[in-house]
Amino acid sequence: MNVYGLWLWNLVMGCTTEAPVSEQPMVVLVSIDTLRADHLSSYGYERQTSPFLDSLADVGVRFEYARSASPWTLPAHATMLTGQLPSTHHIVDDSVSLSAKTPILAEELQKKGWGTGGVVSTMYVSSLFGFDRGFDFFEDFDLLSEKKNLSGTVDAEKIIDTALSWFSKQSAEKPLFLFLHFYDVHYAYEAPAPYDTKFDRASQKGDLRYKNYFHFKKKKVAQTQRDHQIAQYDEEILYVDAQLKRLSDILTSKRTNVKWVVTADHGEEFWERGSWGHAHTLYSEQLHIPLIVSGAEIPTQVVDSGWVGNHDVAPMIAAWGEVSLEADGIDLTKYFSGKEVLPERPMLAETTRFKTNRVSLFEGGYRLEWDLNTGKSELFHTQDDLKETKDLSNTEPEIAFAFKKRTEELLGKPWTANSGGTVVLSRAVALKEGRHKVTMDVEKGDSFQVLPYDAPISFQDSTGIKQGPWYLVGGESVGQGSLQIEEQTATRVELDDAAKKKLEQLGYIQND
Repeated sequence: MNVYGLWLWNLVMGCTTEAPVSEQPMVVLVSIDTLRADHLSSYGYERQTSPFLDSLADVGVRFEYARSASPWTLPAHATMLTGQLPSTHHIVDDSVSLSAKTPILAEELQKKGWGTGGVVSTMYVSSLFGFDRGFDFFEDFDLLSEKKNLSGTVDAEKIIDTALSWFSKQSAEKPLFLFLHFYDVHYAYEAPAPYDTKFDRASQKGDLRYKNYFHFKKKKVAQTQRDHQIAQYDEEILYVDAQLKRLSDILTSKRTNVKWVVTADHGEEFWERGSWGHAHTLYSEQLHIPLIVSGAEIPTQVVDSGWVGNHDVAPMIAAWGEVSLEADGIDLTKYFSGKEVLPERPMLAETTRFKTNRVSLFEGGYRLEWDLNTGKSELFHTQDDLKETKDLSNTEPEIAFAFKKRTEELLGKPWTANSGGTVVLSRAVALKEGRHKVTMDVEKGDSFQVLPYDAPISFQDSTGIKQGPWYLVGGESVGQGSLQIEEQTATRVELDDAAKKKLEQLGYIQND
Protein backbone atom coordinates (compact mmCIF):
# COMPACT_ATOMS: atom_id res chain seq x y z
CA MET A 1 0.00 0.00 0.00
CA ASN A 2 1.37 3.44 -0.86
CA VAL A 3 1.71 6.28 1.67
CA TYR A 4 -1.58 7.89 0.60
CA GLY A 5 -3.44 4.60 0.86
CA LEU A 6 -2.06 3.96 4.36
CA TRP A 7 -2.97 7.48 5.46
CA LEU A 8 -6.49 7.11 4.08
CA TRP A 9 -6.98 3.76 5.73
CA ASN A 10 -5.87 5.11 9.11
CA LEU A 11 -8.16 8.07 8.61
CA VAL A 12 -11.30 6.05 7.83
CA MET A 13 -10.51 3.52 10.56
CA GLY A 14 -10.05 6.34 13.07
CA CYS A 15 -6.96 4.67 14.53
CA THR A 16 -3.51 3.42 13.66
CA THR A 17 -3.92 -0.16 14.88
CA GLU A 18 -4.70 -3.01 12.52
CA ALA A 19 -8.26 -4.34 12.65
CA PRO A 20 -8.68 -8.14 12.88
CA VAL A 21 -8.85 -10.05 9.61
CA SER A 22 -12.34 -11.40 8.92
CA GLU A 23 -13.20 -14.73 7.32
CA GLN A 24 -16.78 -13.65 6.70
CA PRO A 25 -17.70 -13.48 3.00
CA MET A 26 -17.74 -10.18 1.15
CA VAL A 27 -19.07 -9.67 -2.38
CA VAL A 28 -18.11 -6.58 -4.36
CA LEU A 29 -20.29 -5.91 -7.40
CA VAL A 30 -18.68 -3.36 -9.71
CA SER A 31 -20.60 -1.74 -12.55
CA ILE A 32 -18.48 0.43 -14.84
CA ASP A 33 -20.94 2.49 -16.83
CA THR A 34 -20.52 2.38 -20.66
CA LEU A 35 -17.65 -0.14 -20.63
CA ARG A 36 -17.34 -2.23 -23.80
CA ALA A 37 -15.91 -5.72 -23.34
CA ASP A 38 -13.56 -5.30 -26.28
CA HIS A 39 -11.76 -2.36 -24.65
CA LEU A 40 -10.36 -4.48 -21.81
CA SER A 41 -6.94 -6.05 -22.29
CA SER A 42 -8.21 -9.40 -21.00
CA TYR A 43 -10.75 -9.40 -23.85
CA GLY A 44 -8.01 -8.89 -26.43
CA TYR A 45 -7.73 -5.11 -26.64
CA GLU A 46 -4.36 -3.91 -27.89
CA ARG A 47 -4.01 -1.11 -25.33
CA GLN A 48 -3.17 -2.00 -21.75
CA THR A 49 -6.26 -0.39 -20.23
CA SER A 50 -6.98 -2.72 -17.33
CA PRO A 51 -4.06 -4.31 -15.46
CA PHE A 52 -6.01 -4.85 -12.23
CA LEU A 53 -9.11 -6.23 -13.94
CA ASP A 54 -6.85 -8.44 -16.04
CA SER A 55 -5.29 -9.78 -12.85
CA LEU A 56 -8.77 -10.66 -11.57
CA ALA A 57 -9.53 -12.41 -14.84
CA ASP A 58 -6.21 -14.28 -14.73
CA VAL A 59 -7.16 -16.03 -11.48
CA GLY A 60 -10.94 -16.07 -11.86
CA VAL A 61 -13.72 -16.74 -14.33
CA ARG A 62 -13.98 -14.56 -17.40
CA PHE A 63 -17.14 -14.89 -19.46
CA GLU A 64 -16.13 -14.27 -23.05
CA TYR A 65 -19.67 -13.58 -24.20
CA ALA A 66 -21.90 -11.53 -21.93
CA ARG A 67 -24.78 -9.37 -23.09
CA SER A 68 -26.76 -6.56 -21.56
CA ALA A 69 -30.52 -6.42 -21.85
CA SER A 70 -30.51 -2.68 -22.54
CA PRO A 71 -28.11 -0.09 -24.02
CA TRP A 72 -28.59 2.53 -21.32
CA THR A 73 -28.11 2.93 -17.60
CA LEU A 74 -31.51 2.80 -15.91
CA PRO A 75 -33.08 -0.36 -17.37
CA ALA A 76 -29.72 -2.16 -17.51
CA HIS A 77 -29.12 -1.65 -13.79
CA ALA A 78 -32.70 -2.61 -12.97
CA THR A 79 -31.90 -5.89 -14.71
CA MET A 80 -28.47 -6.28 -13.08
CA LEU A 81 -29.79 -5.81 -9.54
CA THR A 82 -33.04 -7.76 -9.84
CA GLY A 83 -32.18 -10.49 -12.34
CA GLN A 84 -35.28 -9.52 -14.29
CA LEU A 85 -35.39 -8.53 -17.95
CA PRO A 86 -36.99 -5.21 -18.97
CA SER A 87 -39.98 -7.20 -20.22
CA THR A 88 -40.51 -8.23 -16.58
CA HIS A 89 -39.52 -5.17 -14.52
CA HIS A 90 -40.75 -2.65 -17.15
CA ILE A 91 -38.22 0.07 -16.22
CA VAL A 92 -37.56 1.34 -19.74
CA ASP A 93 -37.64 5.13 -19.32
CA ASP A 94 -37.13 7.72 -16.62
CA SER A 95 -40.86 8.17 -16.16
CA VAL A 96 -41.02 5.03 -14.00
CA SER A 97 -39.12 3.46 -11.11
CA LEU A 98 -38.87 0.01 -9.59
CA SER A 99 -42.00 -1.23 -7.90
CA ALA A 100 -41.73 -1.98 -4.20
CA LYS A 101 -43.03 -5.43 -5.11
CA THR A 102 -40.10 -6.19 -7.43
CA PRO A 103 -37.55 -8.36 -5.56
CA ILE A 104 -34.09 -6.79 -5.52
CA LEU A 105 -30.77 -8.41 -4.60
CA ALA A 106 -29.64 -6.12 -1.77
CA GLU A 107 -32.94 -6.42 0.06
CA GLU A 108 -32.84 -10.21 0.01
CA LEU A 109 -29.25 -10.25 1.30
CA GLN A 110 -30.16 -7.71 3.99
CA LYS A 111 -32.99 -9.96 5.20
CA LYS A 112 -30.44 -12.77 5.49
CA GLY A 113 -28.25 -10.68 7.79
CA TRP A 114 -25.72 -9.28 5.32
CA GLY A 115 -24.37 -5.77 5.73
CA THR A 116 -25.17 -3.91 2.52
CA GLY A 117 -23.52 -0.79 1.12
CA GLY A 118 -24.03 1.00 -2.19
CA VAL A 119 -22.17 3.95 -3.72
CA VAL A 120 -23.35 5.23 -7.11
CA SER A 121 -22.41 8.07 -9.39
CA THR A 122 -25.42 8.98 -11.48
CA MET A 123 -29.08 9.74 -10.98
CA TYR A 124 -30.14 6.71 -13.00
CA VAL A 125 -28.84 4.32 -10.33
CA SER A 126 -30.13 6.42 -7.43
CA SER A 127 -32.82 6.31 -4.77
CA LEU A 128 -35.12 8.24 -7.11
CA PHE A 129 -35.62 5.03 -9.08
CA GLY A 130 -35.73 2.68 -6.09
CA PHE A 131 -32.15 1.40 -6.16
CA ASP A 132 -31.54 2.20 -2.48
CA ARG A 133 -33.88 -0.57 -1.35
CA GLY A 134 -32.15 -3.10 0.86
CA PHE A 135 -29.02 -1.04 1.49
CA ASP A 136 -28.01 -0.22 5.06
CA PHE A 137 -25.88 2.53 3.54
CA PHE A 138 -26.56 4.08 0.13
CA GLU A 139 -24.79 7.17 -1.21
CA ASP A 140 -25.96 8.80 -4.42
CA PHE A 141 -24.43 12.22 -3.67
CA ASP A 142 -27.54 14.43 -3.65
CA LEU A 143 -28.88 12.99 -6.88
CA LEU A 144 -30.35 16.21 -8.27
CA SER A 145 -27.70 18.59 -6.99
CA GLU A 146 -26.25 20.75 -9.76
CA LYS A 147 -22.86 20.81 -8.05
CA LYS A 148 -22.65 17.10 -7.43
CA ASN A 149 -24.32 14.21 -9.21
CA LEU A 150 -25.63 15.90 -12.33
CA SER A 151 -22.42 17.81 -12.87
CA GLY A 152 -20.70 14.53 -13.65
CA THR A 153 -17.98 15.16 -11.02
CA VAL A 154 -18.53 12.11 -8.82
CA ASP A 155 -15.36 10.39 -9.94
CA ALA A 156 -13.91 6.99 -9.12
CA GLU A 157 -11.68 8.30 -6.34
CA LYS A 158 -14.69 9.69 -4.52
CA ILE A 159 -16.62 6.46 -5.01
CA ILE A 160 -13.75 4.45 -3.51
CA ASP A 161 -13.20 6.86 -0.62
CA THR A 162 -16.89 6.70 0.29
CA ALA A 163 -16.92 2.92 0.06
CA LEU A 164 -13.86 2.65 2.31
CA SER A 165 -15.45 4.93 4.88
CA TRP A 166 -18.47 2.60 4.99
CA PHE A 167 -16.28 -0.51 5.08
CA SER A 168 -14.27 0.81 8.03
CA LYS A 169 -17.42 0.80 10.17
CA GLN A 170 -18.50 -2.78 9.40
CA SER A 171 -18.30 -5.62 11.85
CA ALA A 172 -15.75 -8.32 11.08
CA GLU A 173 -18.40 -10.84 12.12
CA LYS A 174 -20.86 -9.92 9.37
CA PRO A 175 -20.98 -10.91 5.68
CA LEU A 176 -20.93 -7.87 3.41
CA PHE A 177 -22.30 -6.88 0.00
CA LEU A 178 -20.89 -3.76 -1.63
CA PHE A 179 -22.27 -2.35 -4.87
CA LEU A 180 -20.18 0.26 -6.70
CA HIS A 181 -21.20 2.17 -9.80
CA PHE A 182 -18.64 4.22 -11.74
CA TYR A 183 -19.56 6.88 -14.27
CA ASP A 184 -16.06 7.89 -15.43
CA VAL A 185 -16.03 5.80 -18.63
CA HIS A 186 -19.28 7.45 -19.69
CA TYR A 187 -18.85 10.66 -21.75
CA ALA A 188 -17.22 13.17 -21.14
CA TYR A 189 -14.11 10.94 -20.87
CA GLU A 190 -11.91 13.39 -18.94
CA ALA A 191 -9.66 11.39 -16.64
CA PRO A 192 -7.57 13.27 -14.07
CA ALA A 193 -3.82 13.64 -14.45
CA PRO A 194 -1.68 11.69 -15.06
CA TYR A 195 -4.18 9.40 -16.79
CA ASP A 196 -5.36 12.11 -19.19
CA THR A 197 -2.16 11.77 -21.24
CA LYS A 198 -1.58 8.01 -21.05
CA PHE A 199 -2.77 7.28 -24.60
CA ASP A 200 -3.07 10.74 -26.20
CA ARG A 201 -2.81 14.43 -25.44
CA ALA A 202 -4.97 16.02 -22.76
CA SER A 203 -8.27 17.69 -23.65
CA GLN A 204 -7.98 21.18 -25.01
CA LYS A 205 -10.16 24.06 -26.17
CA GLY A 206 -11.82 23.32 -29.50
CA ASP A 207 -12.13 19.58 -28.94
CA LEU A 208 -15.28 17.87 -30.13
CA ARG A 209 -18.13 18.00 -27.62
CA TYR A 210 -20.95 15.52 -27.52
CA LYS A 211 -24.27 16.80 -28.85
CA ASN A 212 -26.52 13.85 -29.55
CA TYR A 213 -26.68 10.64 -31.54
CA PHE A 214 -28.69 12.21 -34.36
CA HIS A 215 -26.19 15.06 -34.77
CA PHE A 216 -23.30 12.70 -35.43
CA LYS A 217 -25.37 10.65 -37.84
CA LYS A 218 -25.48 13.74 -40.02
CA LYS A 219 -22.10 15.34 -39.29
CA LYS A 220 -18.95 13.45 -40.22
CA VAL A 221 -16.18 13.48 -37.62
CA ALA A 222 -12.54 13.46 -38.67
CA GLN A 223 -10.65 10.25 -37.93
CA THR A 224 -8.07 12.08 -35.82
CA GLN A 225 -10.85 13.39 -33.58
CA ARG A 226 -12.45 9.94 -33.36
CA ASP A 227 -9.10 8.47 -32.34
CA HIS A 228 -8.73 11.14 -29.66
CA GLN A 229 -12.17 10.42 -28.19
CA ILE A 230 -11.42 6.70 -28.07
CA ALA A 231 -8.05 7.36 -26.42
CA GLN A 232 -9.76 9.45 -23.75
CA TYR A 233 -12.32 6.69 -23.21
CA ASP A 234 -9.49 4.21 -22.72
CA GLU A 235 -7.74 6.54 -20.28
CA GLU A 236 -10.86 6.59 -18.12
CA ILE A 237 -10.84 2.79 -18.03
CA LEU A 238 -7.23 2.83 -16.84
CA TYR A 239 -8.10 5.40 -14.16
CA VAL A 240 -11.04 3.38 -12.80
CA ASP A 241 -8.89 0.25 -12.91
CA ALA A 242 -6.27 1.92 -10.70
CA GLN A 243 -8.89 3.03 -8.18
CA LEU A 244 -10.27 -0.51 -7.98
CA LYS A 245 -6.77 -1.78 -7.29
CA ARG A 246 -6.55 0.69 -4.39
CA LEU A 247 -9.80 -0.68 -2.98
CA SER A 248 -8.69 -4.27 -3.43
CA ASP A 249 -5.44 -3.73 -1.54
CA ILE A 250 -7.35 -2.58 1.52
CA LEU A 251 -10.21 -5.09 1.36
CA THR A 252 -7.92 -8.07 1.00
CA SER A 253 -5.86 -6.92 3.97
CA LYS A 254 -8.98 -7.09 6.13
CA ARG A 255 -11.01 -9.92 4.60
CA THR A 256 -9.86 -13.33 3.43
CA ASN A 257 -13.10 -14.21 1.65
CA VAL A 258 -13.70 -11.47 -0.94
CA LYS A 259 -15.44 -12.18 -4.24
CA TRP A 260 -15.45 -9.70 -7.12
CA VAL A 261 -18.05 -9.39 -9.86
CA VAL A 262 -17.03 -6.81 -12.45
CA THR A 263 -19.33 -5.90 -15.32
CA ALA A 264 -20.97 -2.98 -17.16
CA ASP A 265 -24.47 -1.82 -17.91
CA HIS A 266 -23.81 -1.34 -21.65
CA GLY A 267 -21.13 -0.32 -24.13
CA GLU A 268 -20.62 2.58 -26.52
CA GLU A 269 -20.84 3.02 -30.28
CA PHE A 270 -17.74 4.55 -31.81
CA TRP A 271 -19.04 5.12 -35.33
CA GLU A 272 -19.54 1.44 -36.18
CA ARG A 273 -23.08 2.38 -37.34
CA GLY A 274 -22.23 5.93 -38.35
CA SER A 275 -22.56 7.72 -35.02
CA TRP A 276 -21.37 7.96 -31.43
CA GLY A 277 -23.09 7.17 -28.16
CA HIS A 278 -25.56 4.61 -26.86
CA ALA A 279 -29.22 3.90 -26.06
CA HIS A 280 -30.36 4.03 -29.69
CA THR A 281 -29.55 0.58 -31.02
CA LEU A 282 -28.94 -2.98 -29.82
CA TYR A 283 -25.86 -3.93 -31.82
CA SER A 284 -22.86 -5.70 -30.28
CA GLU A 285 -20.83 -2.56 -29.55
CA GLN A 286 -23.58 -1.47 -27.17
CA LEU A 287 -24.61 -4.82 -25.69
CA HIS A 288 -21.42 -6.92 -25.49
CA ILE A 289 -20.22 -6.27 -21.95
CA PRO A 290 -17.49 -7.75 -19.74
CA LEU A 291 -18.24 -10.15 -16.90
CA ILE A 292 -15.35 -11.15 -14.63
CA VAL A 293 -15.89 -13.15 -11.43
CA SER A 294 -12.88 -13.58 -9.18
CA GLY A 295 -11.75 -14.07 -5.61
CA ALA A 296 -12.12 -16.59 -2.83
CA GLU A 297 -12.98 -20.12 -4.00
CA ILE A 298 -13.45 -18.99 -7.61
CA PRO A 299 -11.63 -21.24 -10.10
CA THR A 300 -9.58 -20.04 -13.06
CA GLN A 301 -11.61 -20.44 -16.22
CA VAL A 302 -12.54 -18.74 -19.49
CA VAL A 303 -16.16 -19.57 -20.26
CA ASP A 304 -16.59 -19.31 -24.01
CA SER A 305 -19.12 -22.07 -24.62
CA GLY A 306 -22.15 -19.79 -24.75
CA TRP A 307 -23.69 -16.45 -23.84
CA VAL A 308 -24.65 -15.10 -20.45
CA GLY A 309 -26.57 -11.92 -19.61
CA ASN A 310 -26.56 -9.19 -17.03
CA HIS A 311 -29.79 -10.74 -15.74
CA ASP A 312 -27.59 -13.61 -14.45
CA VAL A 313 -25.57 -11.39 -12.09
CA ALA A 314 -28.12 -11.08 -9.26
CA PRO A 315 -29.06 -14.81 -9.21
CA MET A 316 -25.37 -15.73 -9.01
CA ILE A 317 -24.73 -13.44 -6.04
CA ALA A 318 -28.00 -14.54 -4.43
CA ALA A 319 -26.73 -18.14 -4.57
CA TRP A 320 -23.59 -17.13 -2.65
CA GLY A 321 -25.81 -15.50 -0.05
CA GLU A 322 -28.10 -18.53 0.07
CA VAL A 323 -31.14 -16.43 -0.71
CA SER A 324 -33.78 -16.92 -3.37
CA LEU A 325 -34.62 -14.35 -6.01
CA GLU A 326 -37.51 -14.32 -8.48
CA ALA A 327 -35.41 -13.76 -11.57
CA ASP A 328 -35.26 -14.36 -15.30
CA GLY A 329 -31.54 -15.12 -15.06
CA ILE A 330 -29.72 -18.20 -13.80
CA ASP A 331 -27.07 -19.00 -11.18
CA LEU A 332 -23.80 -19.12 -13.12
CA THR A 333 -21.68 -20.77 -10.43
CA LYS A 334 -22.27 -24.30 -11.71
CA TYR A 335 -20.59 -23.36 -15.00
CA PHE A 336 -17.39 -22.02 -13.45
CA SER A 337 -15.52 -25.30 -13.76
CA GLY A 338 -16.15 -25.62 -17.48
CA LYS A 339 -17.50 -29.13 -16.99
CA GLU A 340 -21.06 -28.04 -17.69
CA VAL A 341 -21.99 -26.17 -20.84
CA LEU A 342 -24.14 -23.06 -20.56
CA PRO A 343 -27.71 -23.78 -21.62
CA GLU A 344 -29.09 -22.37 -24.83
CA ARG A 345 -31.45 -19.59 -23.79
CA PRO A 346 -33.29 -16.89 -25.67
CA MET A 347 -32.02 -13.44 -24.69
CA LEU A 348 -34.16 -10.37 -25.14
CA ALA A 349 -32.94 -6.79 -25.24
CA GLU A 350 -34.79 -3.58 -25.90
CA THR A 351 -34.63 0.20 -25.93
CA THR A 352 -37.35 2.82 -26.19
CA ARG A 353 -35.10 5.72 -25.24
CA PHE A 354 -34.88 8.97 -27.25
CA LYS A 355 -37.85 8.20 -29.54
CA THR A 356 -36.42 4.83 -30.51
CA ASN A 357 -38.41 1.62 -30.22
CA ARG A 358 -36.25 -1.45 -30.81
CA VAL A 359 -36.25 -5.04 -29.64
CA SER A 360 -33.69 -7.77 -30.04
CA LEU A 361 -33.73 -11.54 -29.74
CA PHE A 362 -30.57 -13.60 -29.45
CA GLU A 363 -31.06 -17.35 -29.76
CA GLY A 364 -29.40 -20.32 -31.40
CA GLY A 365 -26.44 -18.34 -32.70
CA TYR A 366 -28.63 -15.76 -34.47
CA ARG A 367 -29.65 -12.29 -33.37
CA LEU A 368 -32.59 -10.22 -34.58
CA GLU A 369 -32.51 -6.39 -34.52
CA TRP A 370 -36.07 -5.11 -35.01
CA ASP A 371 -36.82 -1.40 -35.35
CA LEU A 372 -40.49 -1.08 -34.42
CA ASN A 373 -40.67 2.52 -35.59
CA THR A 374 -39.84 1.66 -39.19
CA GLY A 375 -40.53 -2.06 -39.29
CA LYS A 376 -37.00 -2.75 -40.55
CA SER A 377 -35.31 -5.84 -39.20
CA GLU A 378 -31.80 -7.24 -39.44
CA LEU A 379 -30.55 -10.76 -38.80
CA PHE A 380 -27.00 -11.65 -37.78
CA HIS A 381 -25.24 -14.96 -37.24
CA THR A 382 -23.19 -13.95 -34.24
CA GLN A 383 -21.26 -17.19 -34.03
CA ASP A 384 -19.47 -16.26 -37.25
CA ASP A 385 -19.99 -12.49 -37.08
CA LEU A 386 -19.46 -11.25 -33.52
CA LYS A 387 -19.31 -7.60 -34.62
CA GLU A 388 -22.60 -7.99 -36.53
CA THR A 389 -21.47 -6.62 -39.87
CA LYS A 390 -23.43 -8.88 -42.26
CA ASP A 391 -27.22 -8.61 -42.38
CA LEU A 392 -28.82 -11.94 -43.37
CA SER A 393 -32.44 -10.83 -43.30
CA ASN A 394 -32.73 -10.85 -47.11
CA THR A 395 -30.95 -14.17 -47.61
CA GLU A 396 -32.67 -15.93 -44.70
CA PRO A 397 -36.07 -14.17 -44.48
CA GLU A 398 -37.85 -17.21 -42.99
CA ILE A 399 -35.54 -17.18 -39.98
CA ALA A 400 -35.92 -13.42 -39.58
CA PHE A 401 -39.72 -13.67 -39.55
CA ALA A 402 -39.68 -16.63 -37.19
CA PHE A 403 -37.53 -14.58 -34.83
CA LYS A 404 -40.08 -11.77 -34.90
CA LYS A 405 -42.85 -14.14 -33.86
CA ARG A 406 -40.61 -15.66 -31.21
CA THR A 407 -39.80 -12.18 -29.88
CA GLU A 408 -43.49 -11.39 -29.61
CA GLU A 409 -44.06 -14.64 -27.73
CA LEU A 410 -41.24 -14.01 -25.26
CA LEU A 411 -42.22 -10.42 -24.55
CA GLY A 412 -45.55 -11.64 -23.25
CA LYS A 413 -49.10 -10.43 -23.79
CA PRO A 414 -50.29 -8.51 -20.74
CA TRP A 415 -53.21 -6.75 -22.47
CA THR A 416 -56.49 -8.62 -22.98
CA ALA A 417 -59.54 -7.34 -24.87
CA ASN A 418 -62.84 -7.82 -23.03
CA SER A 419 -64.78 -6.88 -26.17
CA GLY A 420 -64.23 -6.33 -29.85
CA GLY A 421 -62.96 -2.99 -31.11
CA THR A 422 -59.82 -1.07 -32.09
CA VAL A 423 -56.74 -0.48 -29.96
CA VAL A 424 -55.51 3.09 -30.54
CA LEU A 425 -51.86 3.73 -29.69
CA SER A 426 -49.93 6.90 -28.94
CA ARG A 427 -46.14 6.82 -29.57
CA ALA A 428 -46.29 3.04 -29.43
CA VAL A 429 -46.84 -0.09 -31.51
CA ALA A 430 -48.62 -3.37 -30.88
CA LEU A 431 -47.10 -6.71 -31.80
CA LYS A 432 -49.30 -9.25 -33.51
CA GLU A 433 -48.32 -12.33 -35.53
CA GLY A 434 -44.77 -11.16 -36.02
CA ARG A 435 -45.74 -7.69 -37.25
CA HIS A 436 -45.90 -4.24 -35.72
CA LYS A 437 -49.11 -2.20 -35.85
CA VAL A 438 -49.91 1.39 -34.87
CA THR A 439 -53.61 0.55 -34.59
CA MET A 440 -55.02 -2.91 -34.15
CA ASP A 441 -58.46 -4.47 -34.42
CA VAL A 442 -59.11 -7.01 -31.70
CA GLU A 443 -61.77 -9.53 -30.83
CA LYS A 444 -62.95 -10.41 -27.35
CA GLY A 445 -60.28 -12.52 -25.63
CA ASP A 446 -57.36 -11.35 -27.81
CA SER A 447 -54.12 -10.82 -25.89
CA PHE A 448 -51.23 -8.67 -27.08
CA GLN A 449 -48.15 -6.64 -26.14
CA VAL A 450 -47.55 -2.92 -26.66
CA LEU A 451 -44.14 -1.23 -26.69
CA PRO A 452 -43.03 0.97 -25.03
CA TYR A 453 -44.70 -0.29 -21.88
CA ASP A 454 -45.31 3.19 -20.47
CA ALA A 455 -47.19 4.48 -23.54
CA PRO A 456 -50.85 5.53 -23.22
CA ILE A 457 -53.36 3.20 -24.89
CA SER A 458 -56.96 3.97 -25.87
CA PHE A 459 -59.77 1.74 -27.08
CA GLN A 460 -62.56 2.44 -29.54
CA ASP A 461 -65.47 0.04 -29.22
CA SER A 462 -67.87 -1.09 -31.93
CA THR A 463 -70.15 1.88 -31.30
CA GLY A 464 -67.32 4.36 -31.93
CA ILE A 465 -66.93 5.41 -28.31
CA LYS A 466 -63.30 6.00 -27.33
CA GLN A 467 -62.13 4.90 -23.87
CA GLY A 468 -58.88 5.59 -22.03
CA PRO A 469 -56.07 6.45 -22.09
CA TRP A 470 -54.82 3.54 -19.98
CA TYR A 471 -51.29 2.52 -19.01
CA LEU A 472 -49.56 -0.76 -18.39
CA VAL A 473 -46.93 0.98 -16.24
CA GLY A 474 -46.41 4.42 -14.81
CA GLY A 475 -49.81 5.91 -15.56
CA GLU A 476 -52.54 7.21 -13.32
CA SER A 477 -55.14 4.86 -14.77
CA VAL A 478 -54.88 1.20 -15.63
CA GLY A 479 -56.85 -0.88 -18.07
CA GLN A 480 -60.50 -1.35 -17.30
CA GLY A 481 -63.74 -1.97 -19.13
CA SER A 482 -62.89 -3.07 -22.65
CA LEU A 483 -59.19 -3.63 -21.93
CA GLN A 484 -57.74 -5.50 -19.00
CA ILE A 485 -54.09 -5.64 -17.92
CA GLU A 486 -51.94 -7.51 -15.49
CA GLU A 487 -50.91 -5.78 -12.26
CA GLN A 488 -48.66 -2.78 -12.74
CA THR A 489 -44.98 -3.44 -12.02
CA ALA A 490 -43.57 0.10 -11.88
CA THR A 491 -44.36 3.44 -10.30
CA ARG A 492 -44.41 6.97 -11.69
CA VAL A 493 -41.42 9.35 -11.50
CA GLU A 494 -41.49 13.07 -12.27
CA LEU A 495 -38.33 15.03 -13.16
CA ASP A 496 -38.33 18.80 -12.76
CA ASP A 497 -37.10 21.21 -15.46
CA ALA A 498 -33.74 21.82 -13.77
CA ALA A 499 -32.98 18.11 -13.68
CA LYS A 500 -33.99 17.71 -17.32
CA LYS A 501 -31.69 20.56 -18.34
CA LYS A 502 -28.70 19.00 -16.60
CA LEU A 503 -29.51 15.59 -18.08
CA GLU A 504 -29.60 17.12 -21.54
CA GLN A 505 -26.12 18.56 -20.99
CA LEU A 506 -24.90 15.05 -20.11
CA GLY A 507 -26.51 13.55 -23.22
CA TYR A 508 -29.24 11.72 -21.30
CA ILE A 509 -31.99 13.79 -22.86
CA GLN A 510 -31.60 14.31 -26.59
CA ASN A 511 -33.49 16.27 -29.19
CA ASP A 512 -33.40 15.82 -32.96
